This record gives sequence, structure tokens and C-alpha cells, in this order.
Amino acid sequence: MHICKFIQENFLLSVCTLGLAIVGYIGYHAVQWIITKCQQTEKIDQVAQKCLSSDPQSPSNKILLDKVTKLDITEGQVQTGQGEYIVFHNLPNSDKKEVSRETYEQVYRVLNEYAPAAIVNRNIDTAMSECTKRYEIITSKVKEIDPTLAVVFIPRTLYELIFIRKCIREDVKKQKICEELAPRKRTTLELEGEHVPSKKCWHLCYFDDVGDNNNLGVREVAYRLNRTINKALCPKPGGFTHQELAQYAEREIEFLKDHHKNGLATMETPTQDIRSIIDHAPMPGPTINFGGEYTKSPITPMGIRNDTDAELIRNAIAIDCSKAAQGAFFLYRGANFENDAPCLNIDLNIPYSLSYGSSLFAGCLYDGGATAFRYMRNEQNAYAIPVPFDQLHTSPFYIPHTNTIVQIFGEGECFHARTKVWKEAHLQSIKGIKGIINGDQRDHLRSDFTKEGLIAEFQRYKDMALHLK
Repeated sequence: MHICKFIQENFLLSVCTLGLAIVGYIGYHAVQWIITKCQQTEKIDQVAQKCLSSDPQSPSNKILLDKVTKLDITEGQVQTGQGEYIVFHNLPNSDKKEVSRETYEQVYRVLNEYAPAAIVNRNIDTAMSECTKRYEIITSKVKEIDPTLAVVFIPRTLYELIFIRKCIREDVKKQKICEELAPRKRTTLELEGEHVPSKKCWHLCYFDDVGDNNNLGVREVAYRLNRTINKALCPKPGGFTHQELAQYAEREIEFLKDHHKNGLATMETPTQDIRSIIDHAPMPGPTINFGGEYTKSPITPMGIRNDTDAELIRNAIAIDCSKAAQGAFFLYRGANFENDAPCLNIDLNIPYSLSYGSSLFAGCLYDGGATAFRYMRNEQNAYAIPVPFDQLHTSPFYIPHTNTIVQIFGEGECFHARTKVWKEAHLQSIKGIKGIINGDQRDHLRSDFTKEGLIAEFQRYKDMALHLK
């Protein structure tokens, strides 16, 4: 009776209390139902993940497969890939003997003759099999020059890093940016009657076109790098493992990290500040471009700011040492991967030539605006597209035939890789070519594809891209 009286006197409060009880009861069972469903969903996700793992064509798994960390790296000593070879004397009792300039000149001719592009141009039908045997062939040819000689593979990225370090140290030692960094169509090395300078300068040539492997300056830099790398790495017969090469690369990465952190402070003198160094530089070059985030034109910052930037380099070395690199060129780019196409997205009838680097640092001496690493560290995506050696002339890409050193010394629109355009396209209507240095030379960008064929073929190569970040 007291309960009924209480309800009558407090009707609104009683209704609210009953409502809360009902909601609590329903809420409890709702939560239990959700938990049960989540447990079931988790099981479904686990099963789905197993299915994705067994289906390499599924979109989710393709992302995993495309990551550089999933690359098939060569086990044991890496003897071929994307890179260059150095030569040394392998003498008994670990005796030391420096490779003479005359001997190296003979070796250099062999290295050029058996570079992948040269092999393809010589005989495309046997190119792939010959390229896979490059180490054995080069070793045999080099021993004909001198039986004590041995060759060792150096990843292209590591080869470039060592060159960049030498350039920076040259400037730091002199306390100024080298005057020879000013780009010229002809260098003193090319003038009739001139000889290789005795001074330790690394800026020995310049190309505003495709370049020349046999240029005197290129040969001199190759010889000096051969000597430098021999001293730094102390090569052994058979070469290095990927792990060893990666450790050597860490030294170069740390050097560039320190240089970026300290910037041009390492070149300060009582009468010269950082701004003065920049203002009086003939060209920015590696010392300034890798030395901070200065943005005054024509400076193009490309230093290693953090471990994310460093990881791009580690991934590139993994590519250099991969089994995939034994049979393919790799083209590097930093951009919005999804939007990349060989025509304008807003008008498919207008051809667009995408710019690629034949390596991370090609162009870093004179053309920071064409250096892939600059964009790879800043843009949303960084990726590398493999182009099989025997597709050098049939792919939708123009790929330069020159070696690592020539590519470092390049500037303009002709020295680096690009996407081609369809055969009906008007060459002067190509978008994406912004430079004034040989920007009007475009004949090498015409393909035999129709517009639809080029777009489809580009997409096929794009689907094979390896993502570095």
C-alpha cells in the first residue's frame, strides 16, 4: 500500500526511474551483443588476412608485396645489380698495390663495353642472358689485362654517396664553394692540349646533353672514385654482402645527417658568414643543397633531415642489391603516385612527360631541380619503376645510356629519364618540360605507341613500381 501511495504521489519520478532501469537492461544486453559481434568480426578479419596472404594479386597484399622490404635481396656476396664496379689488385700475402691510371683506363673500357645499355645496343636478342653474366664476363676480361686484378660490385646509391661526400669535404677544406662548380659546356679538361689537373677538384665536367662516358673528366673522376672506394672499403675477392654494403652506406648517411645539422657552419670564418658563402657560390652544389633547408634560388634543399629521409637511401641500396636489379633499370620519382600519368589529368589529349631519375642523386651537382631524391623526401610518395634491360627501346620511357658519373654531372631536359609521348602527339605541345636548357629537344621522347596504347603500357609499368615510402 505504501508503494502504491508513493507512486501516486511521485508519479513522474517513478516513471523516470522505471525508464532508466529498462534502458540499463537493454543497454547491458546491447553491449554484450556488440562484443560478441566484434569477436566474430575479428575472426573474420583473421581469416580474410590469411586469404590475402595467399593471394598476391589482391590489392591489400599487393601494397605489401610492392614494399622494398619485401624485395628478394641477393644472398651472400652481391656481384651484380644496379651499380658500378671497382677494380683492385688481389695480391698474395695481402700485399697492397695501387691500380695505375694506365691500367684503369683499360679496365674502364671493359666496364663501359659491358654496361647493360651497351649490351642491349649491341645485341638485344642475347642481352638478358649476357647481362646476368656481367660479373663473370667483366672479371674474365679484366684478368686478361692483369691476372692479379679483381672487380667488386658497388651499389649505385653508395657510389653516389661517396662522390657527394668528397665534393662536400673539398669545399669545407677550402672554406668556400669551388669555382669549378660553375657549369660550362666545355671544361678545361676538354680543351686541346690540356691535361688532367693535379689539384684535388671533383667538378671536372659538365653536360647539358645526354653526356659522354668517354669524356676525359668522367674517366678521371671514375679513376679517383675507384681509388677512394678501395681505400674506404678495403674490398675482398668476390665482393660484399648486402649487409656489409648497407653498413658502409650508414657511414655516408651519418656524414650527410651531420652536414645537414651543422649546415654551412663548418665553413664559417671570422670574416665570412653563411649568407656570404651562399651569395658568392658559383652554383649551390652538394655542399649547400645538402647543408640545410636554405631556399634562395637556385638552391634546392635535398639533405638528410631525419631517419625518414635516410630510409629512402637504405631502400634504394636494397633495390641496387636485389635480384630484380640484375635484369632491369630502375627509374626513381617523388610525386603523388596515384596522379602520375603520361597525359594531363584534365585533358587526356595533351601529352605530359613525367621526369624520372636514373638514380637517387643523378643531377645533384648542377641540377637539383632534376634530382629525384629532392622530390622523394618531400612529396607524398617515393617510388621506383623497373624496366627490363631488353625493353630499353620499347618501353614508354626514355632511359639515358650513360653511366653513374655522367648522370651526376648532367643538367637540363635531355640527360635524365622521362616518359615518352604517343606517336601522333605534337612534340612542342608536351607539358612537363619546364627547363630552358635543351627543353626544345624532344625527338627522343616520341614513341611508337598510340595514345591509348601508351597510357595502357605506362599503367602496366606503374603497376610494377616499388614504393620507397
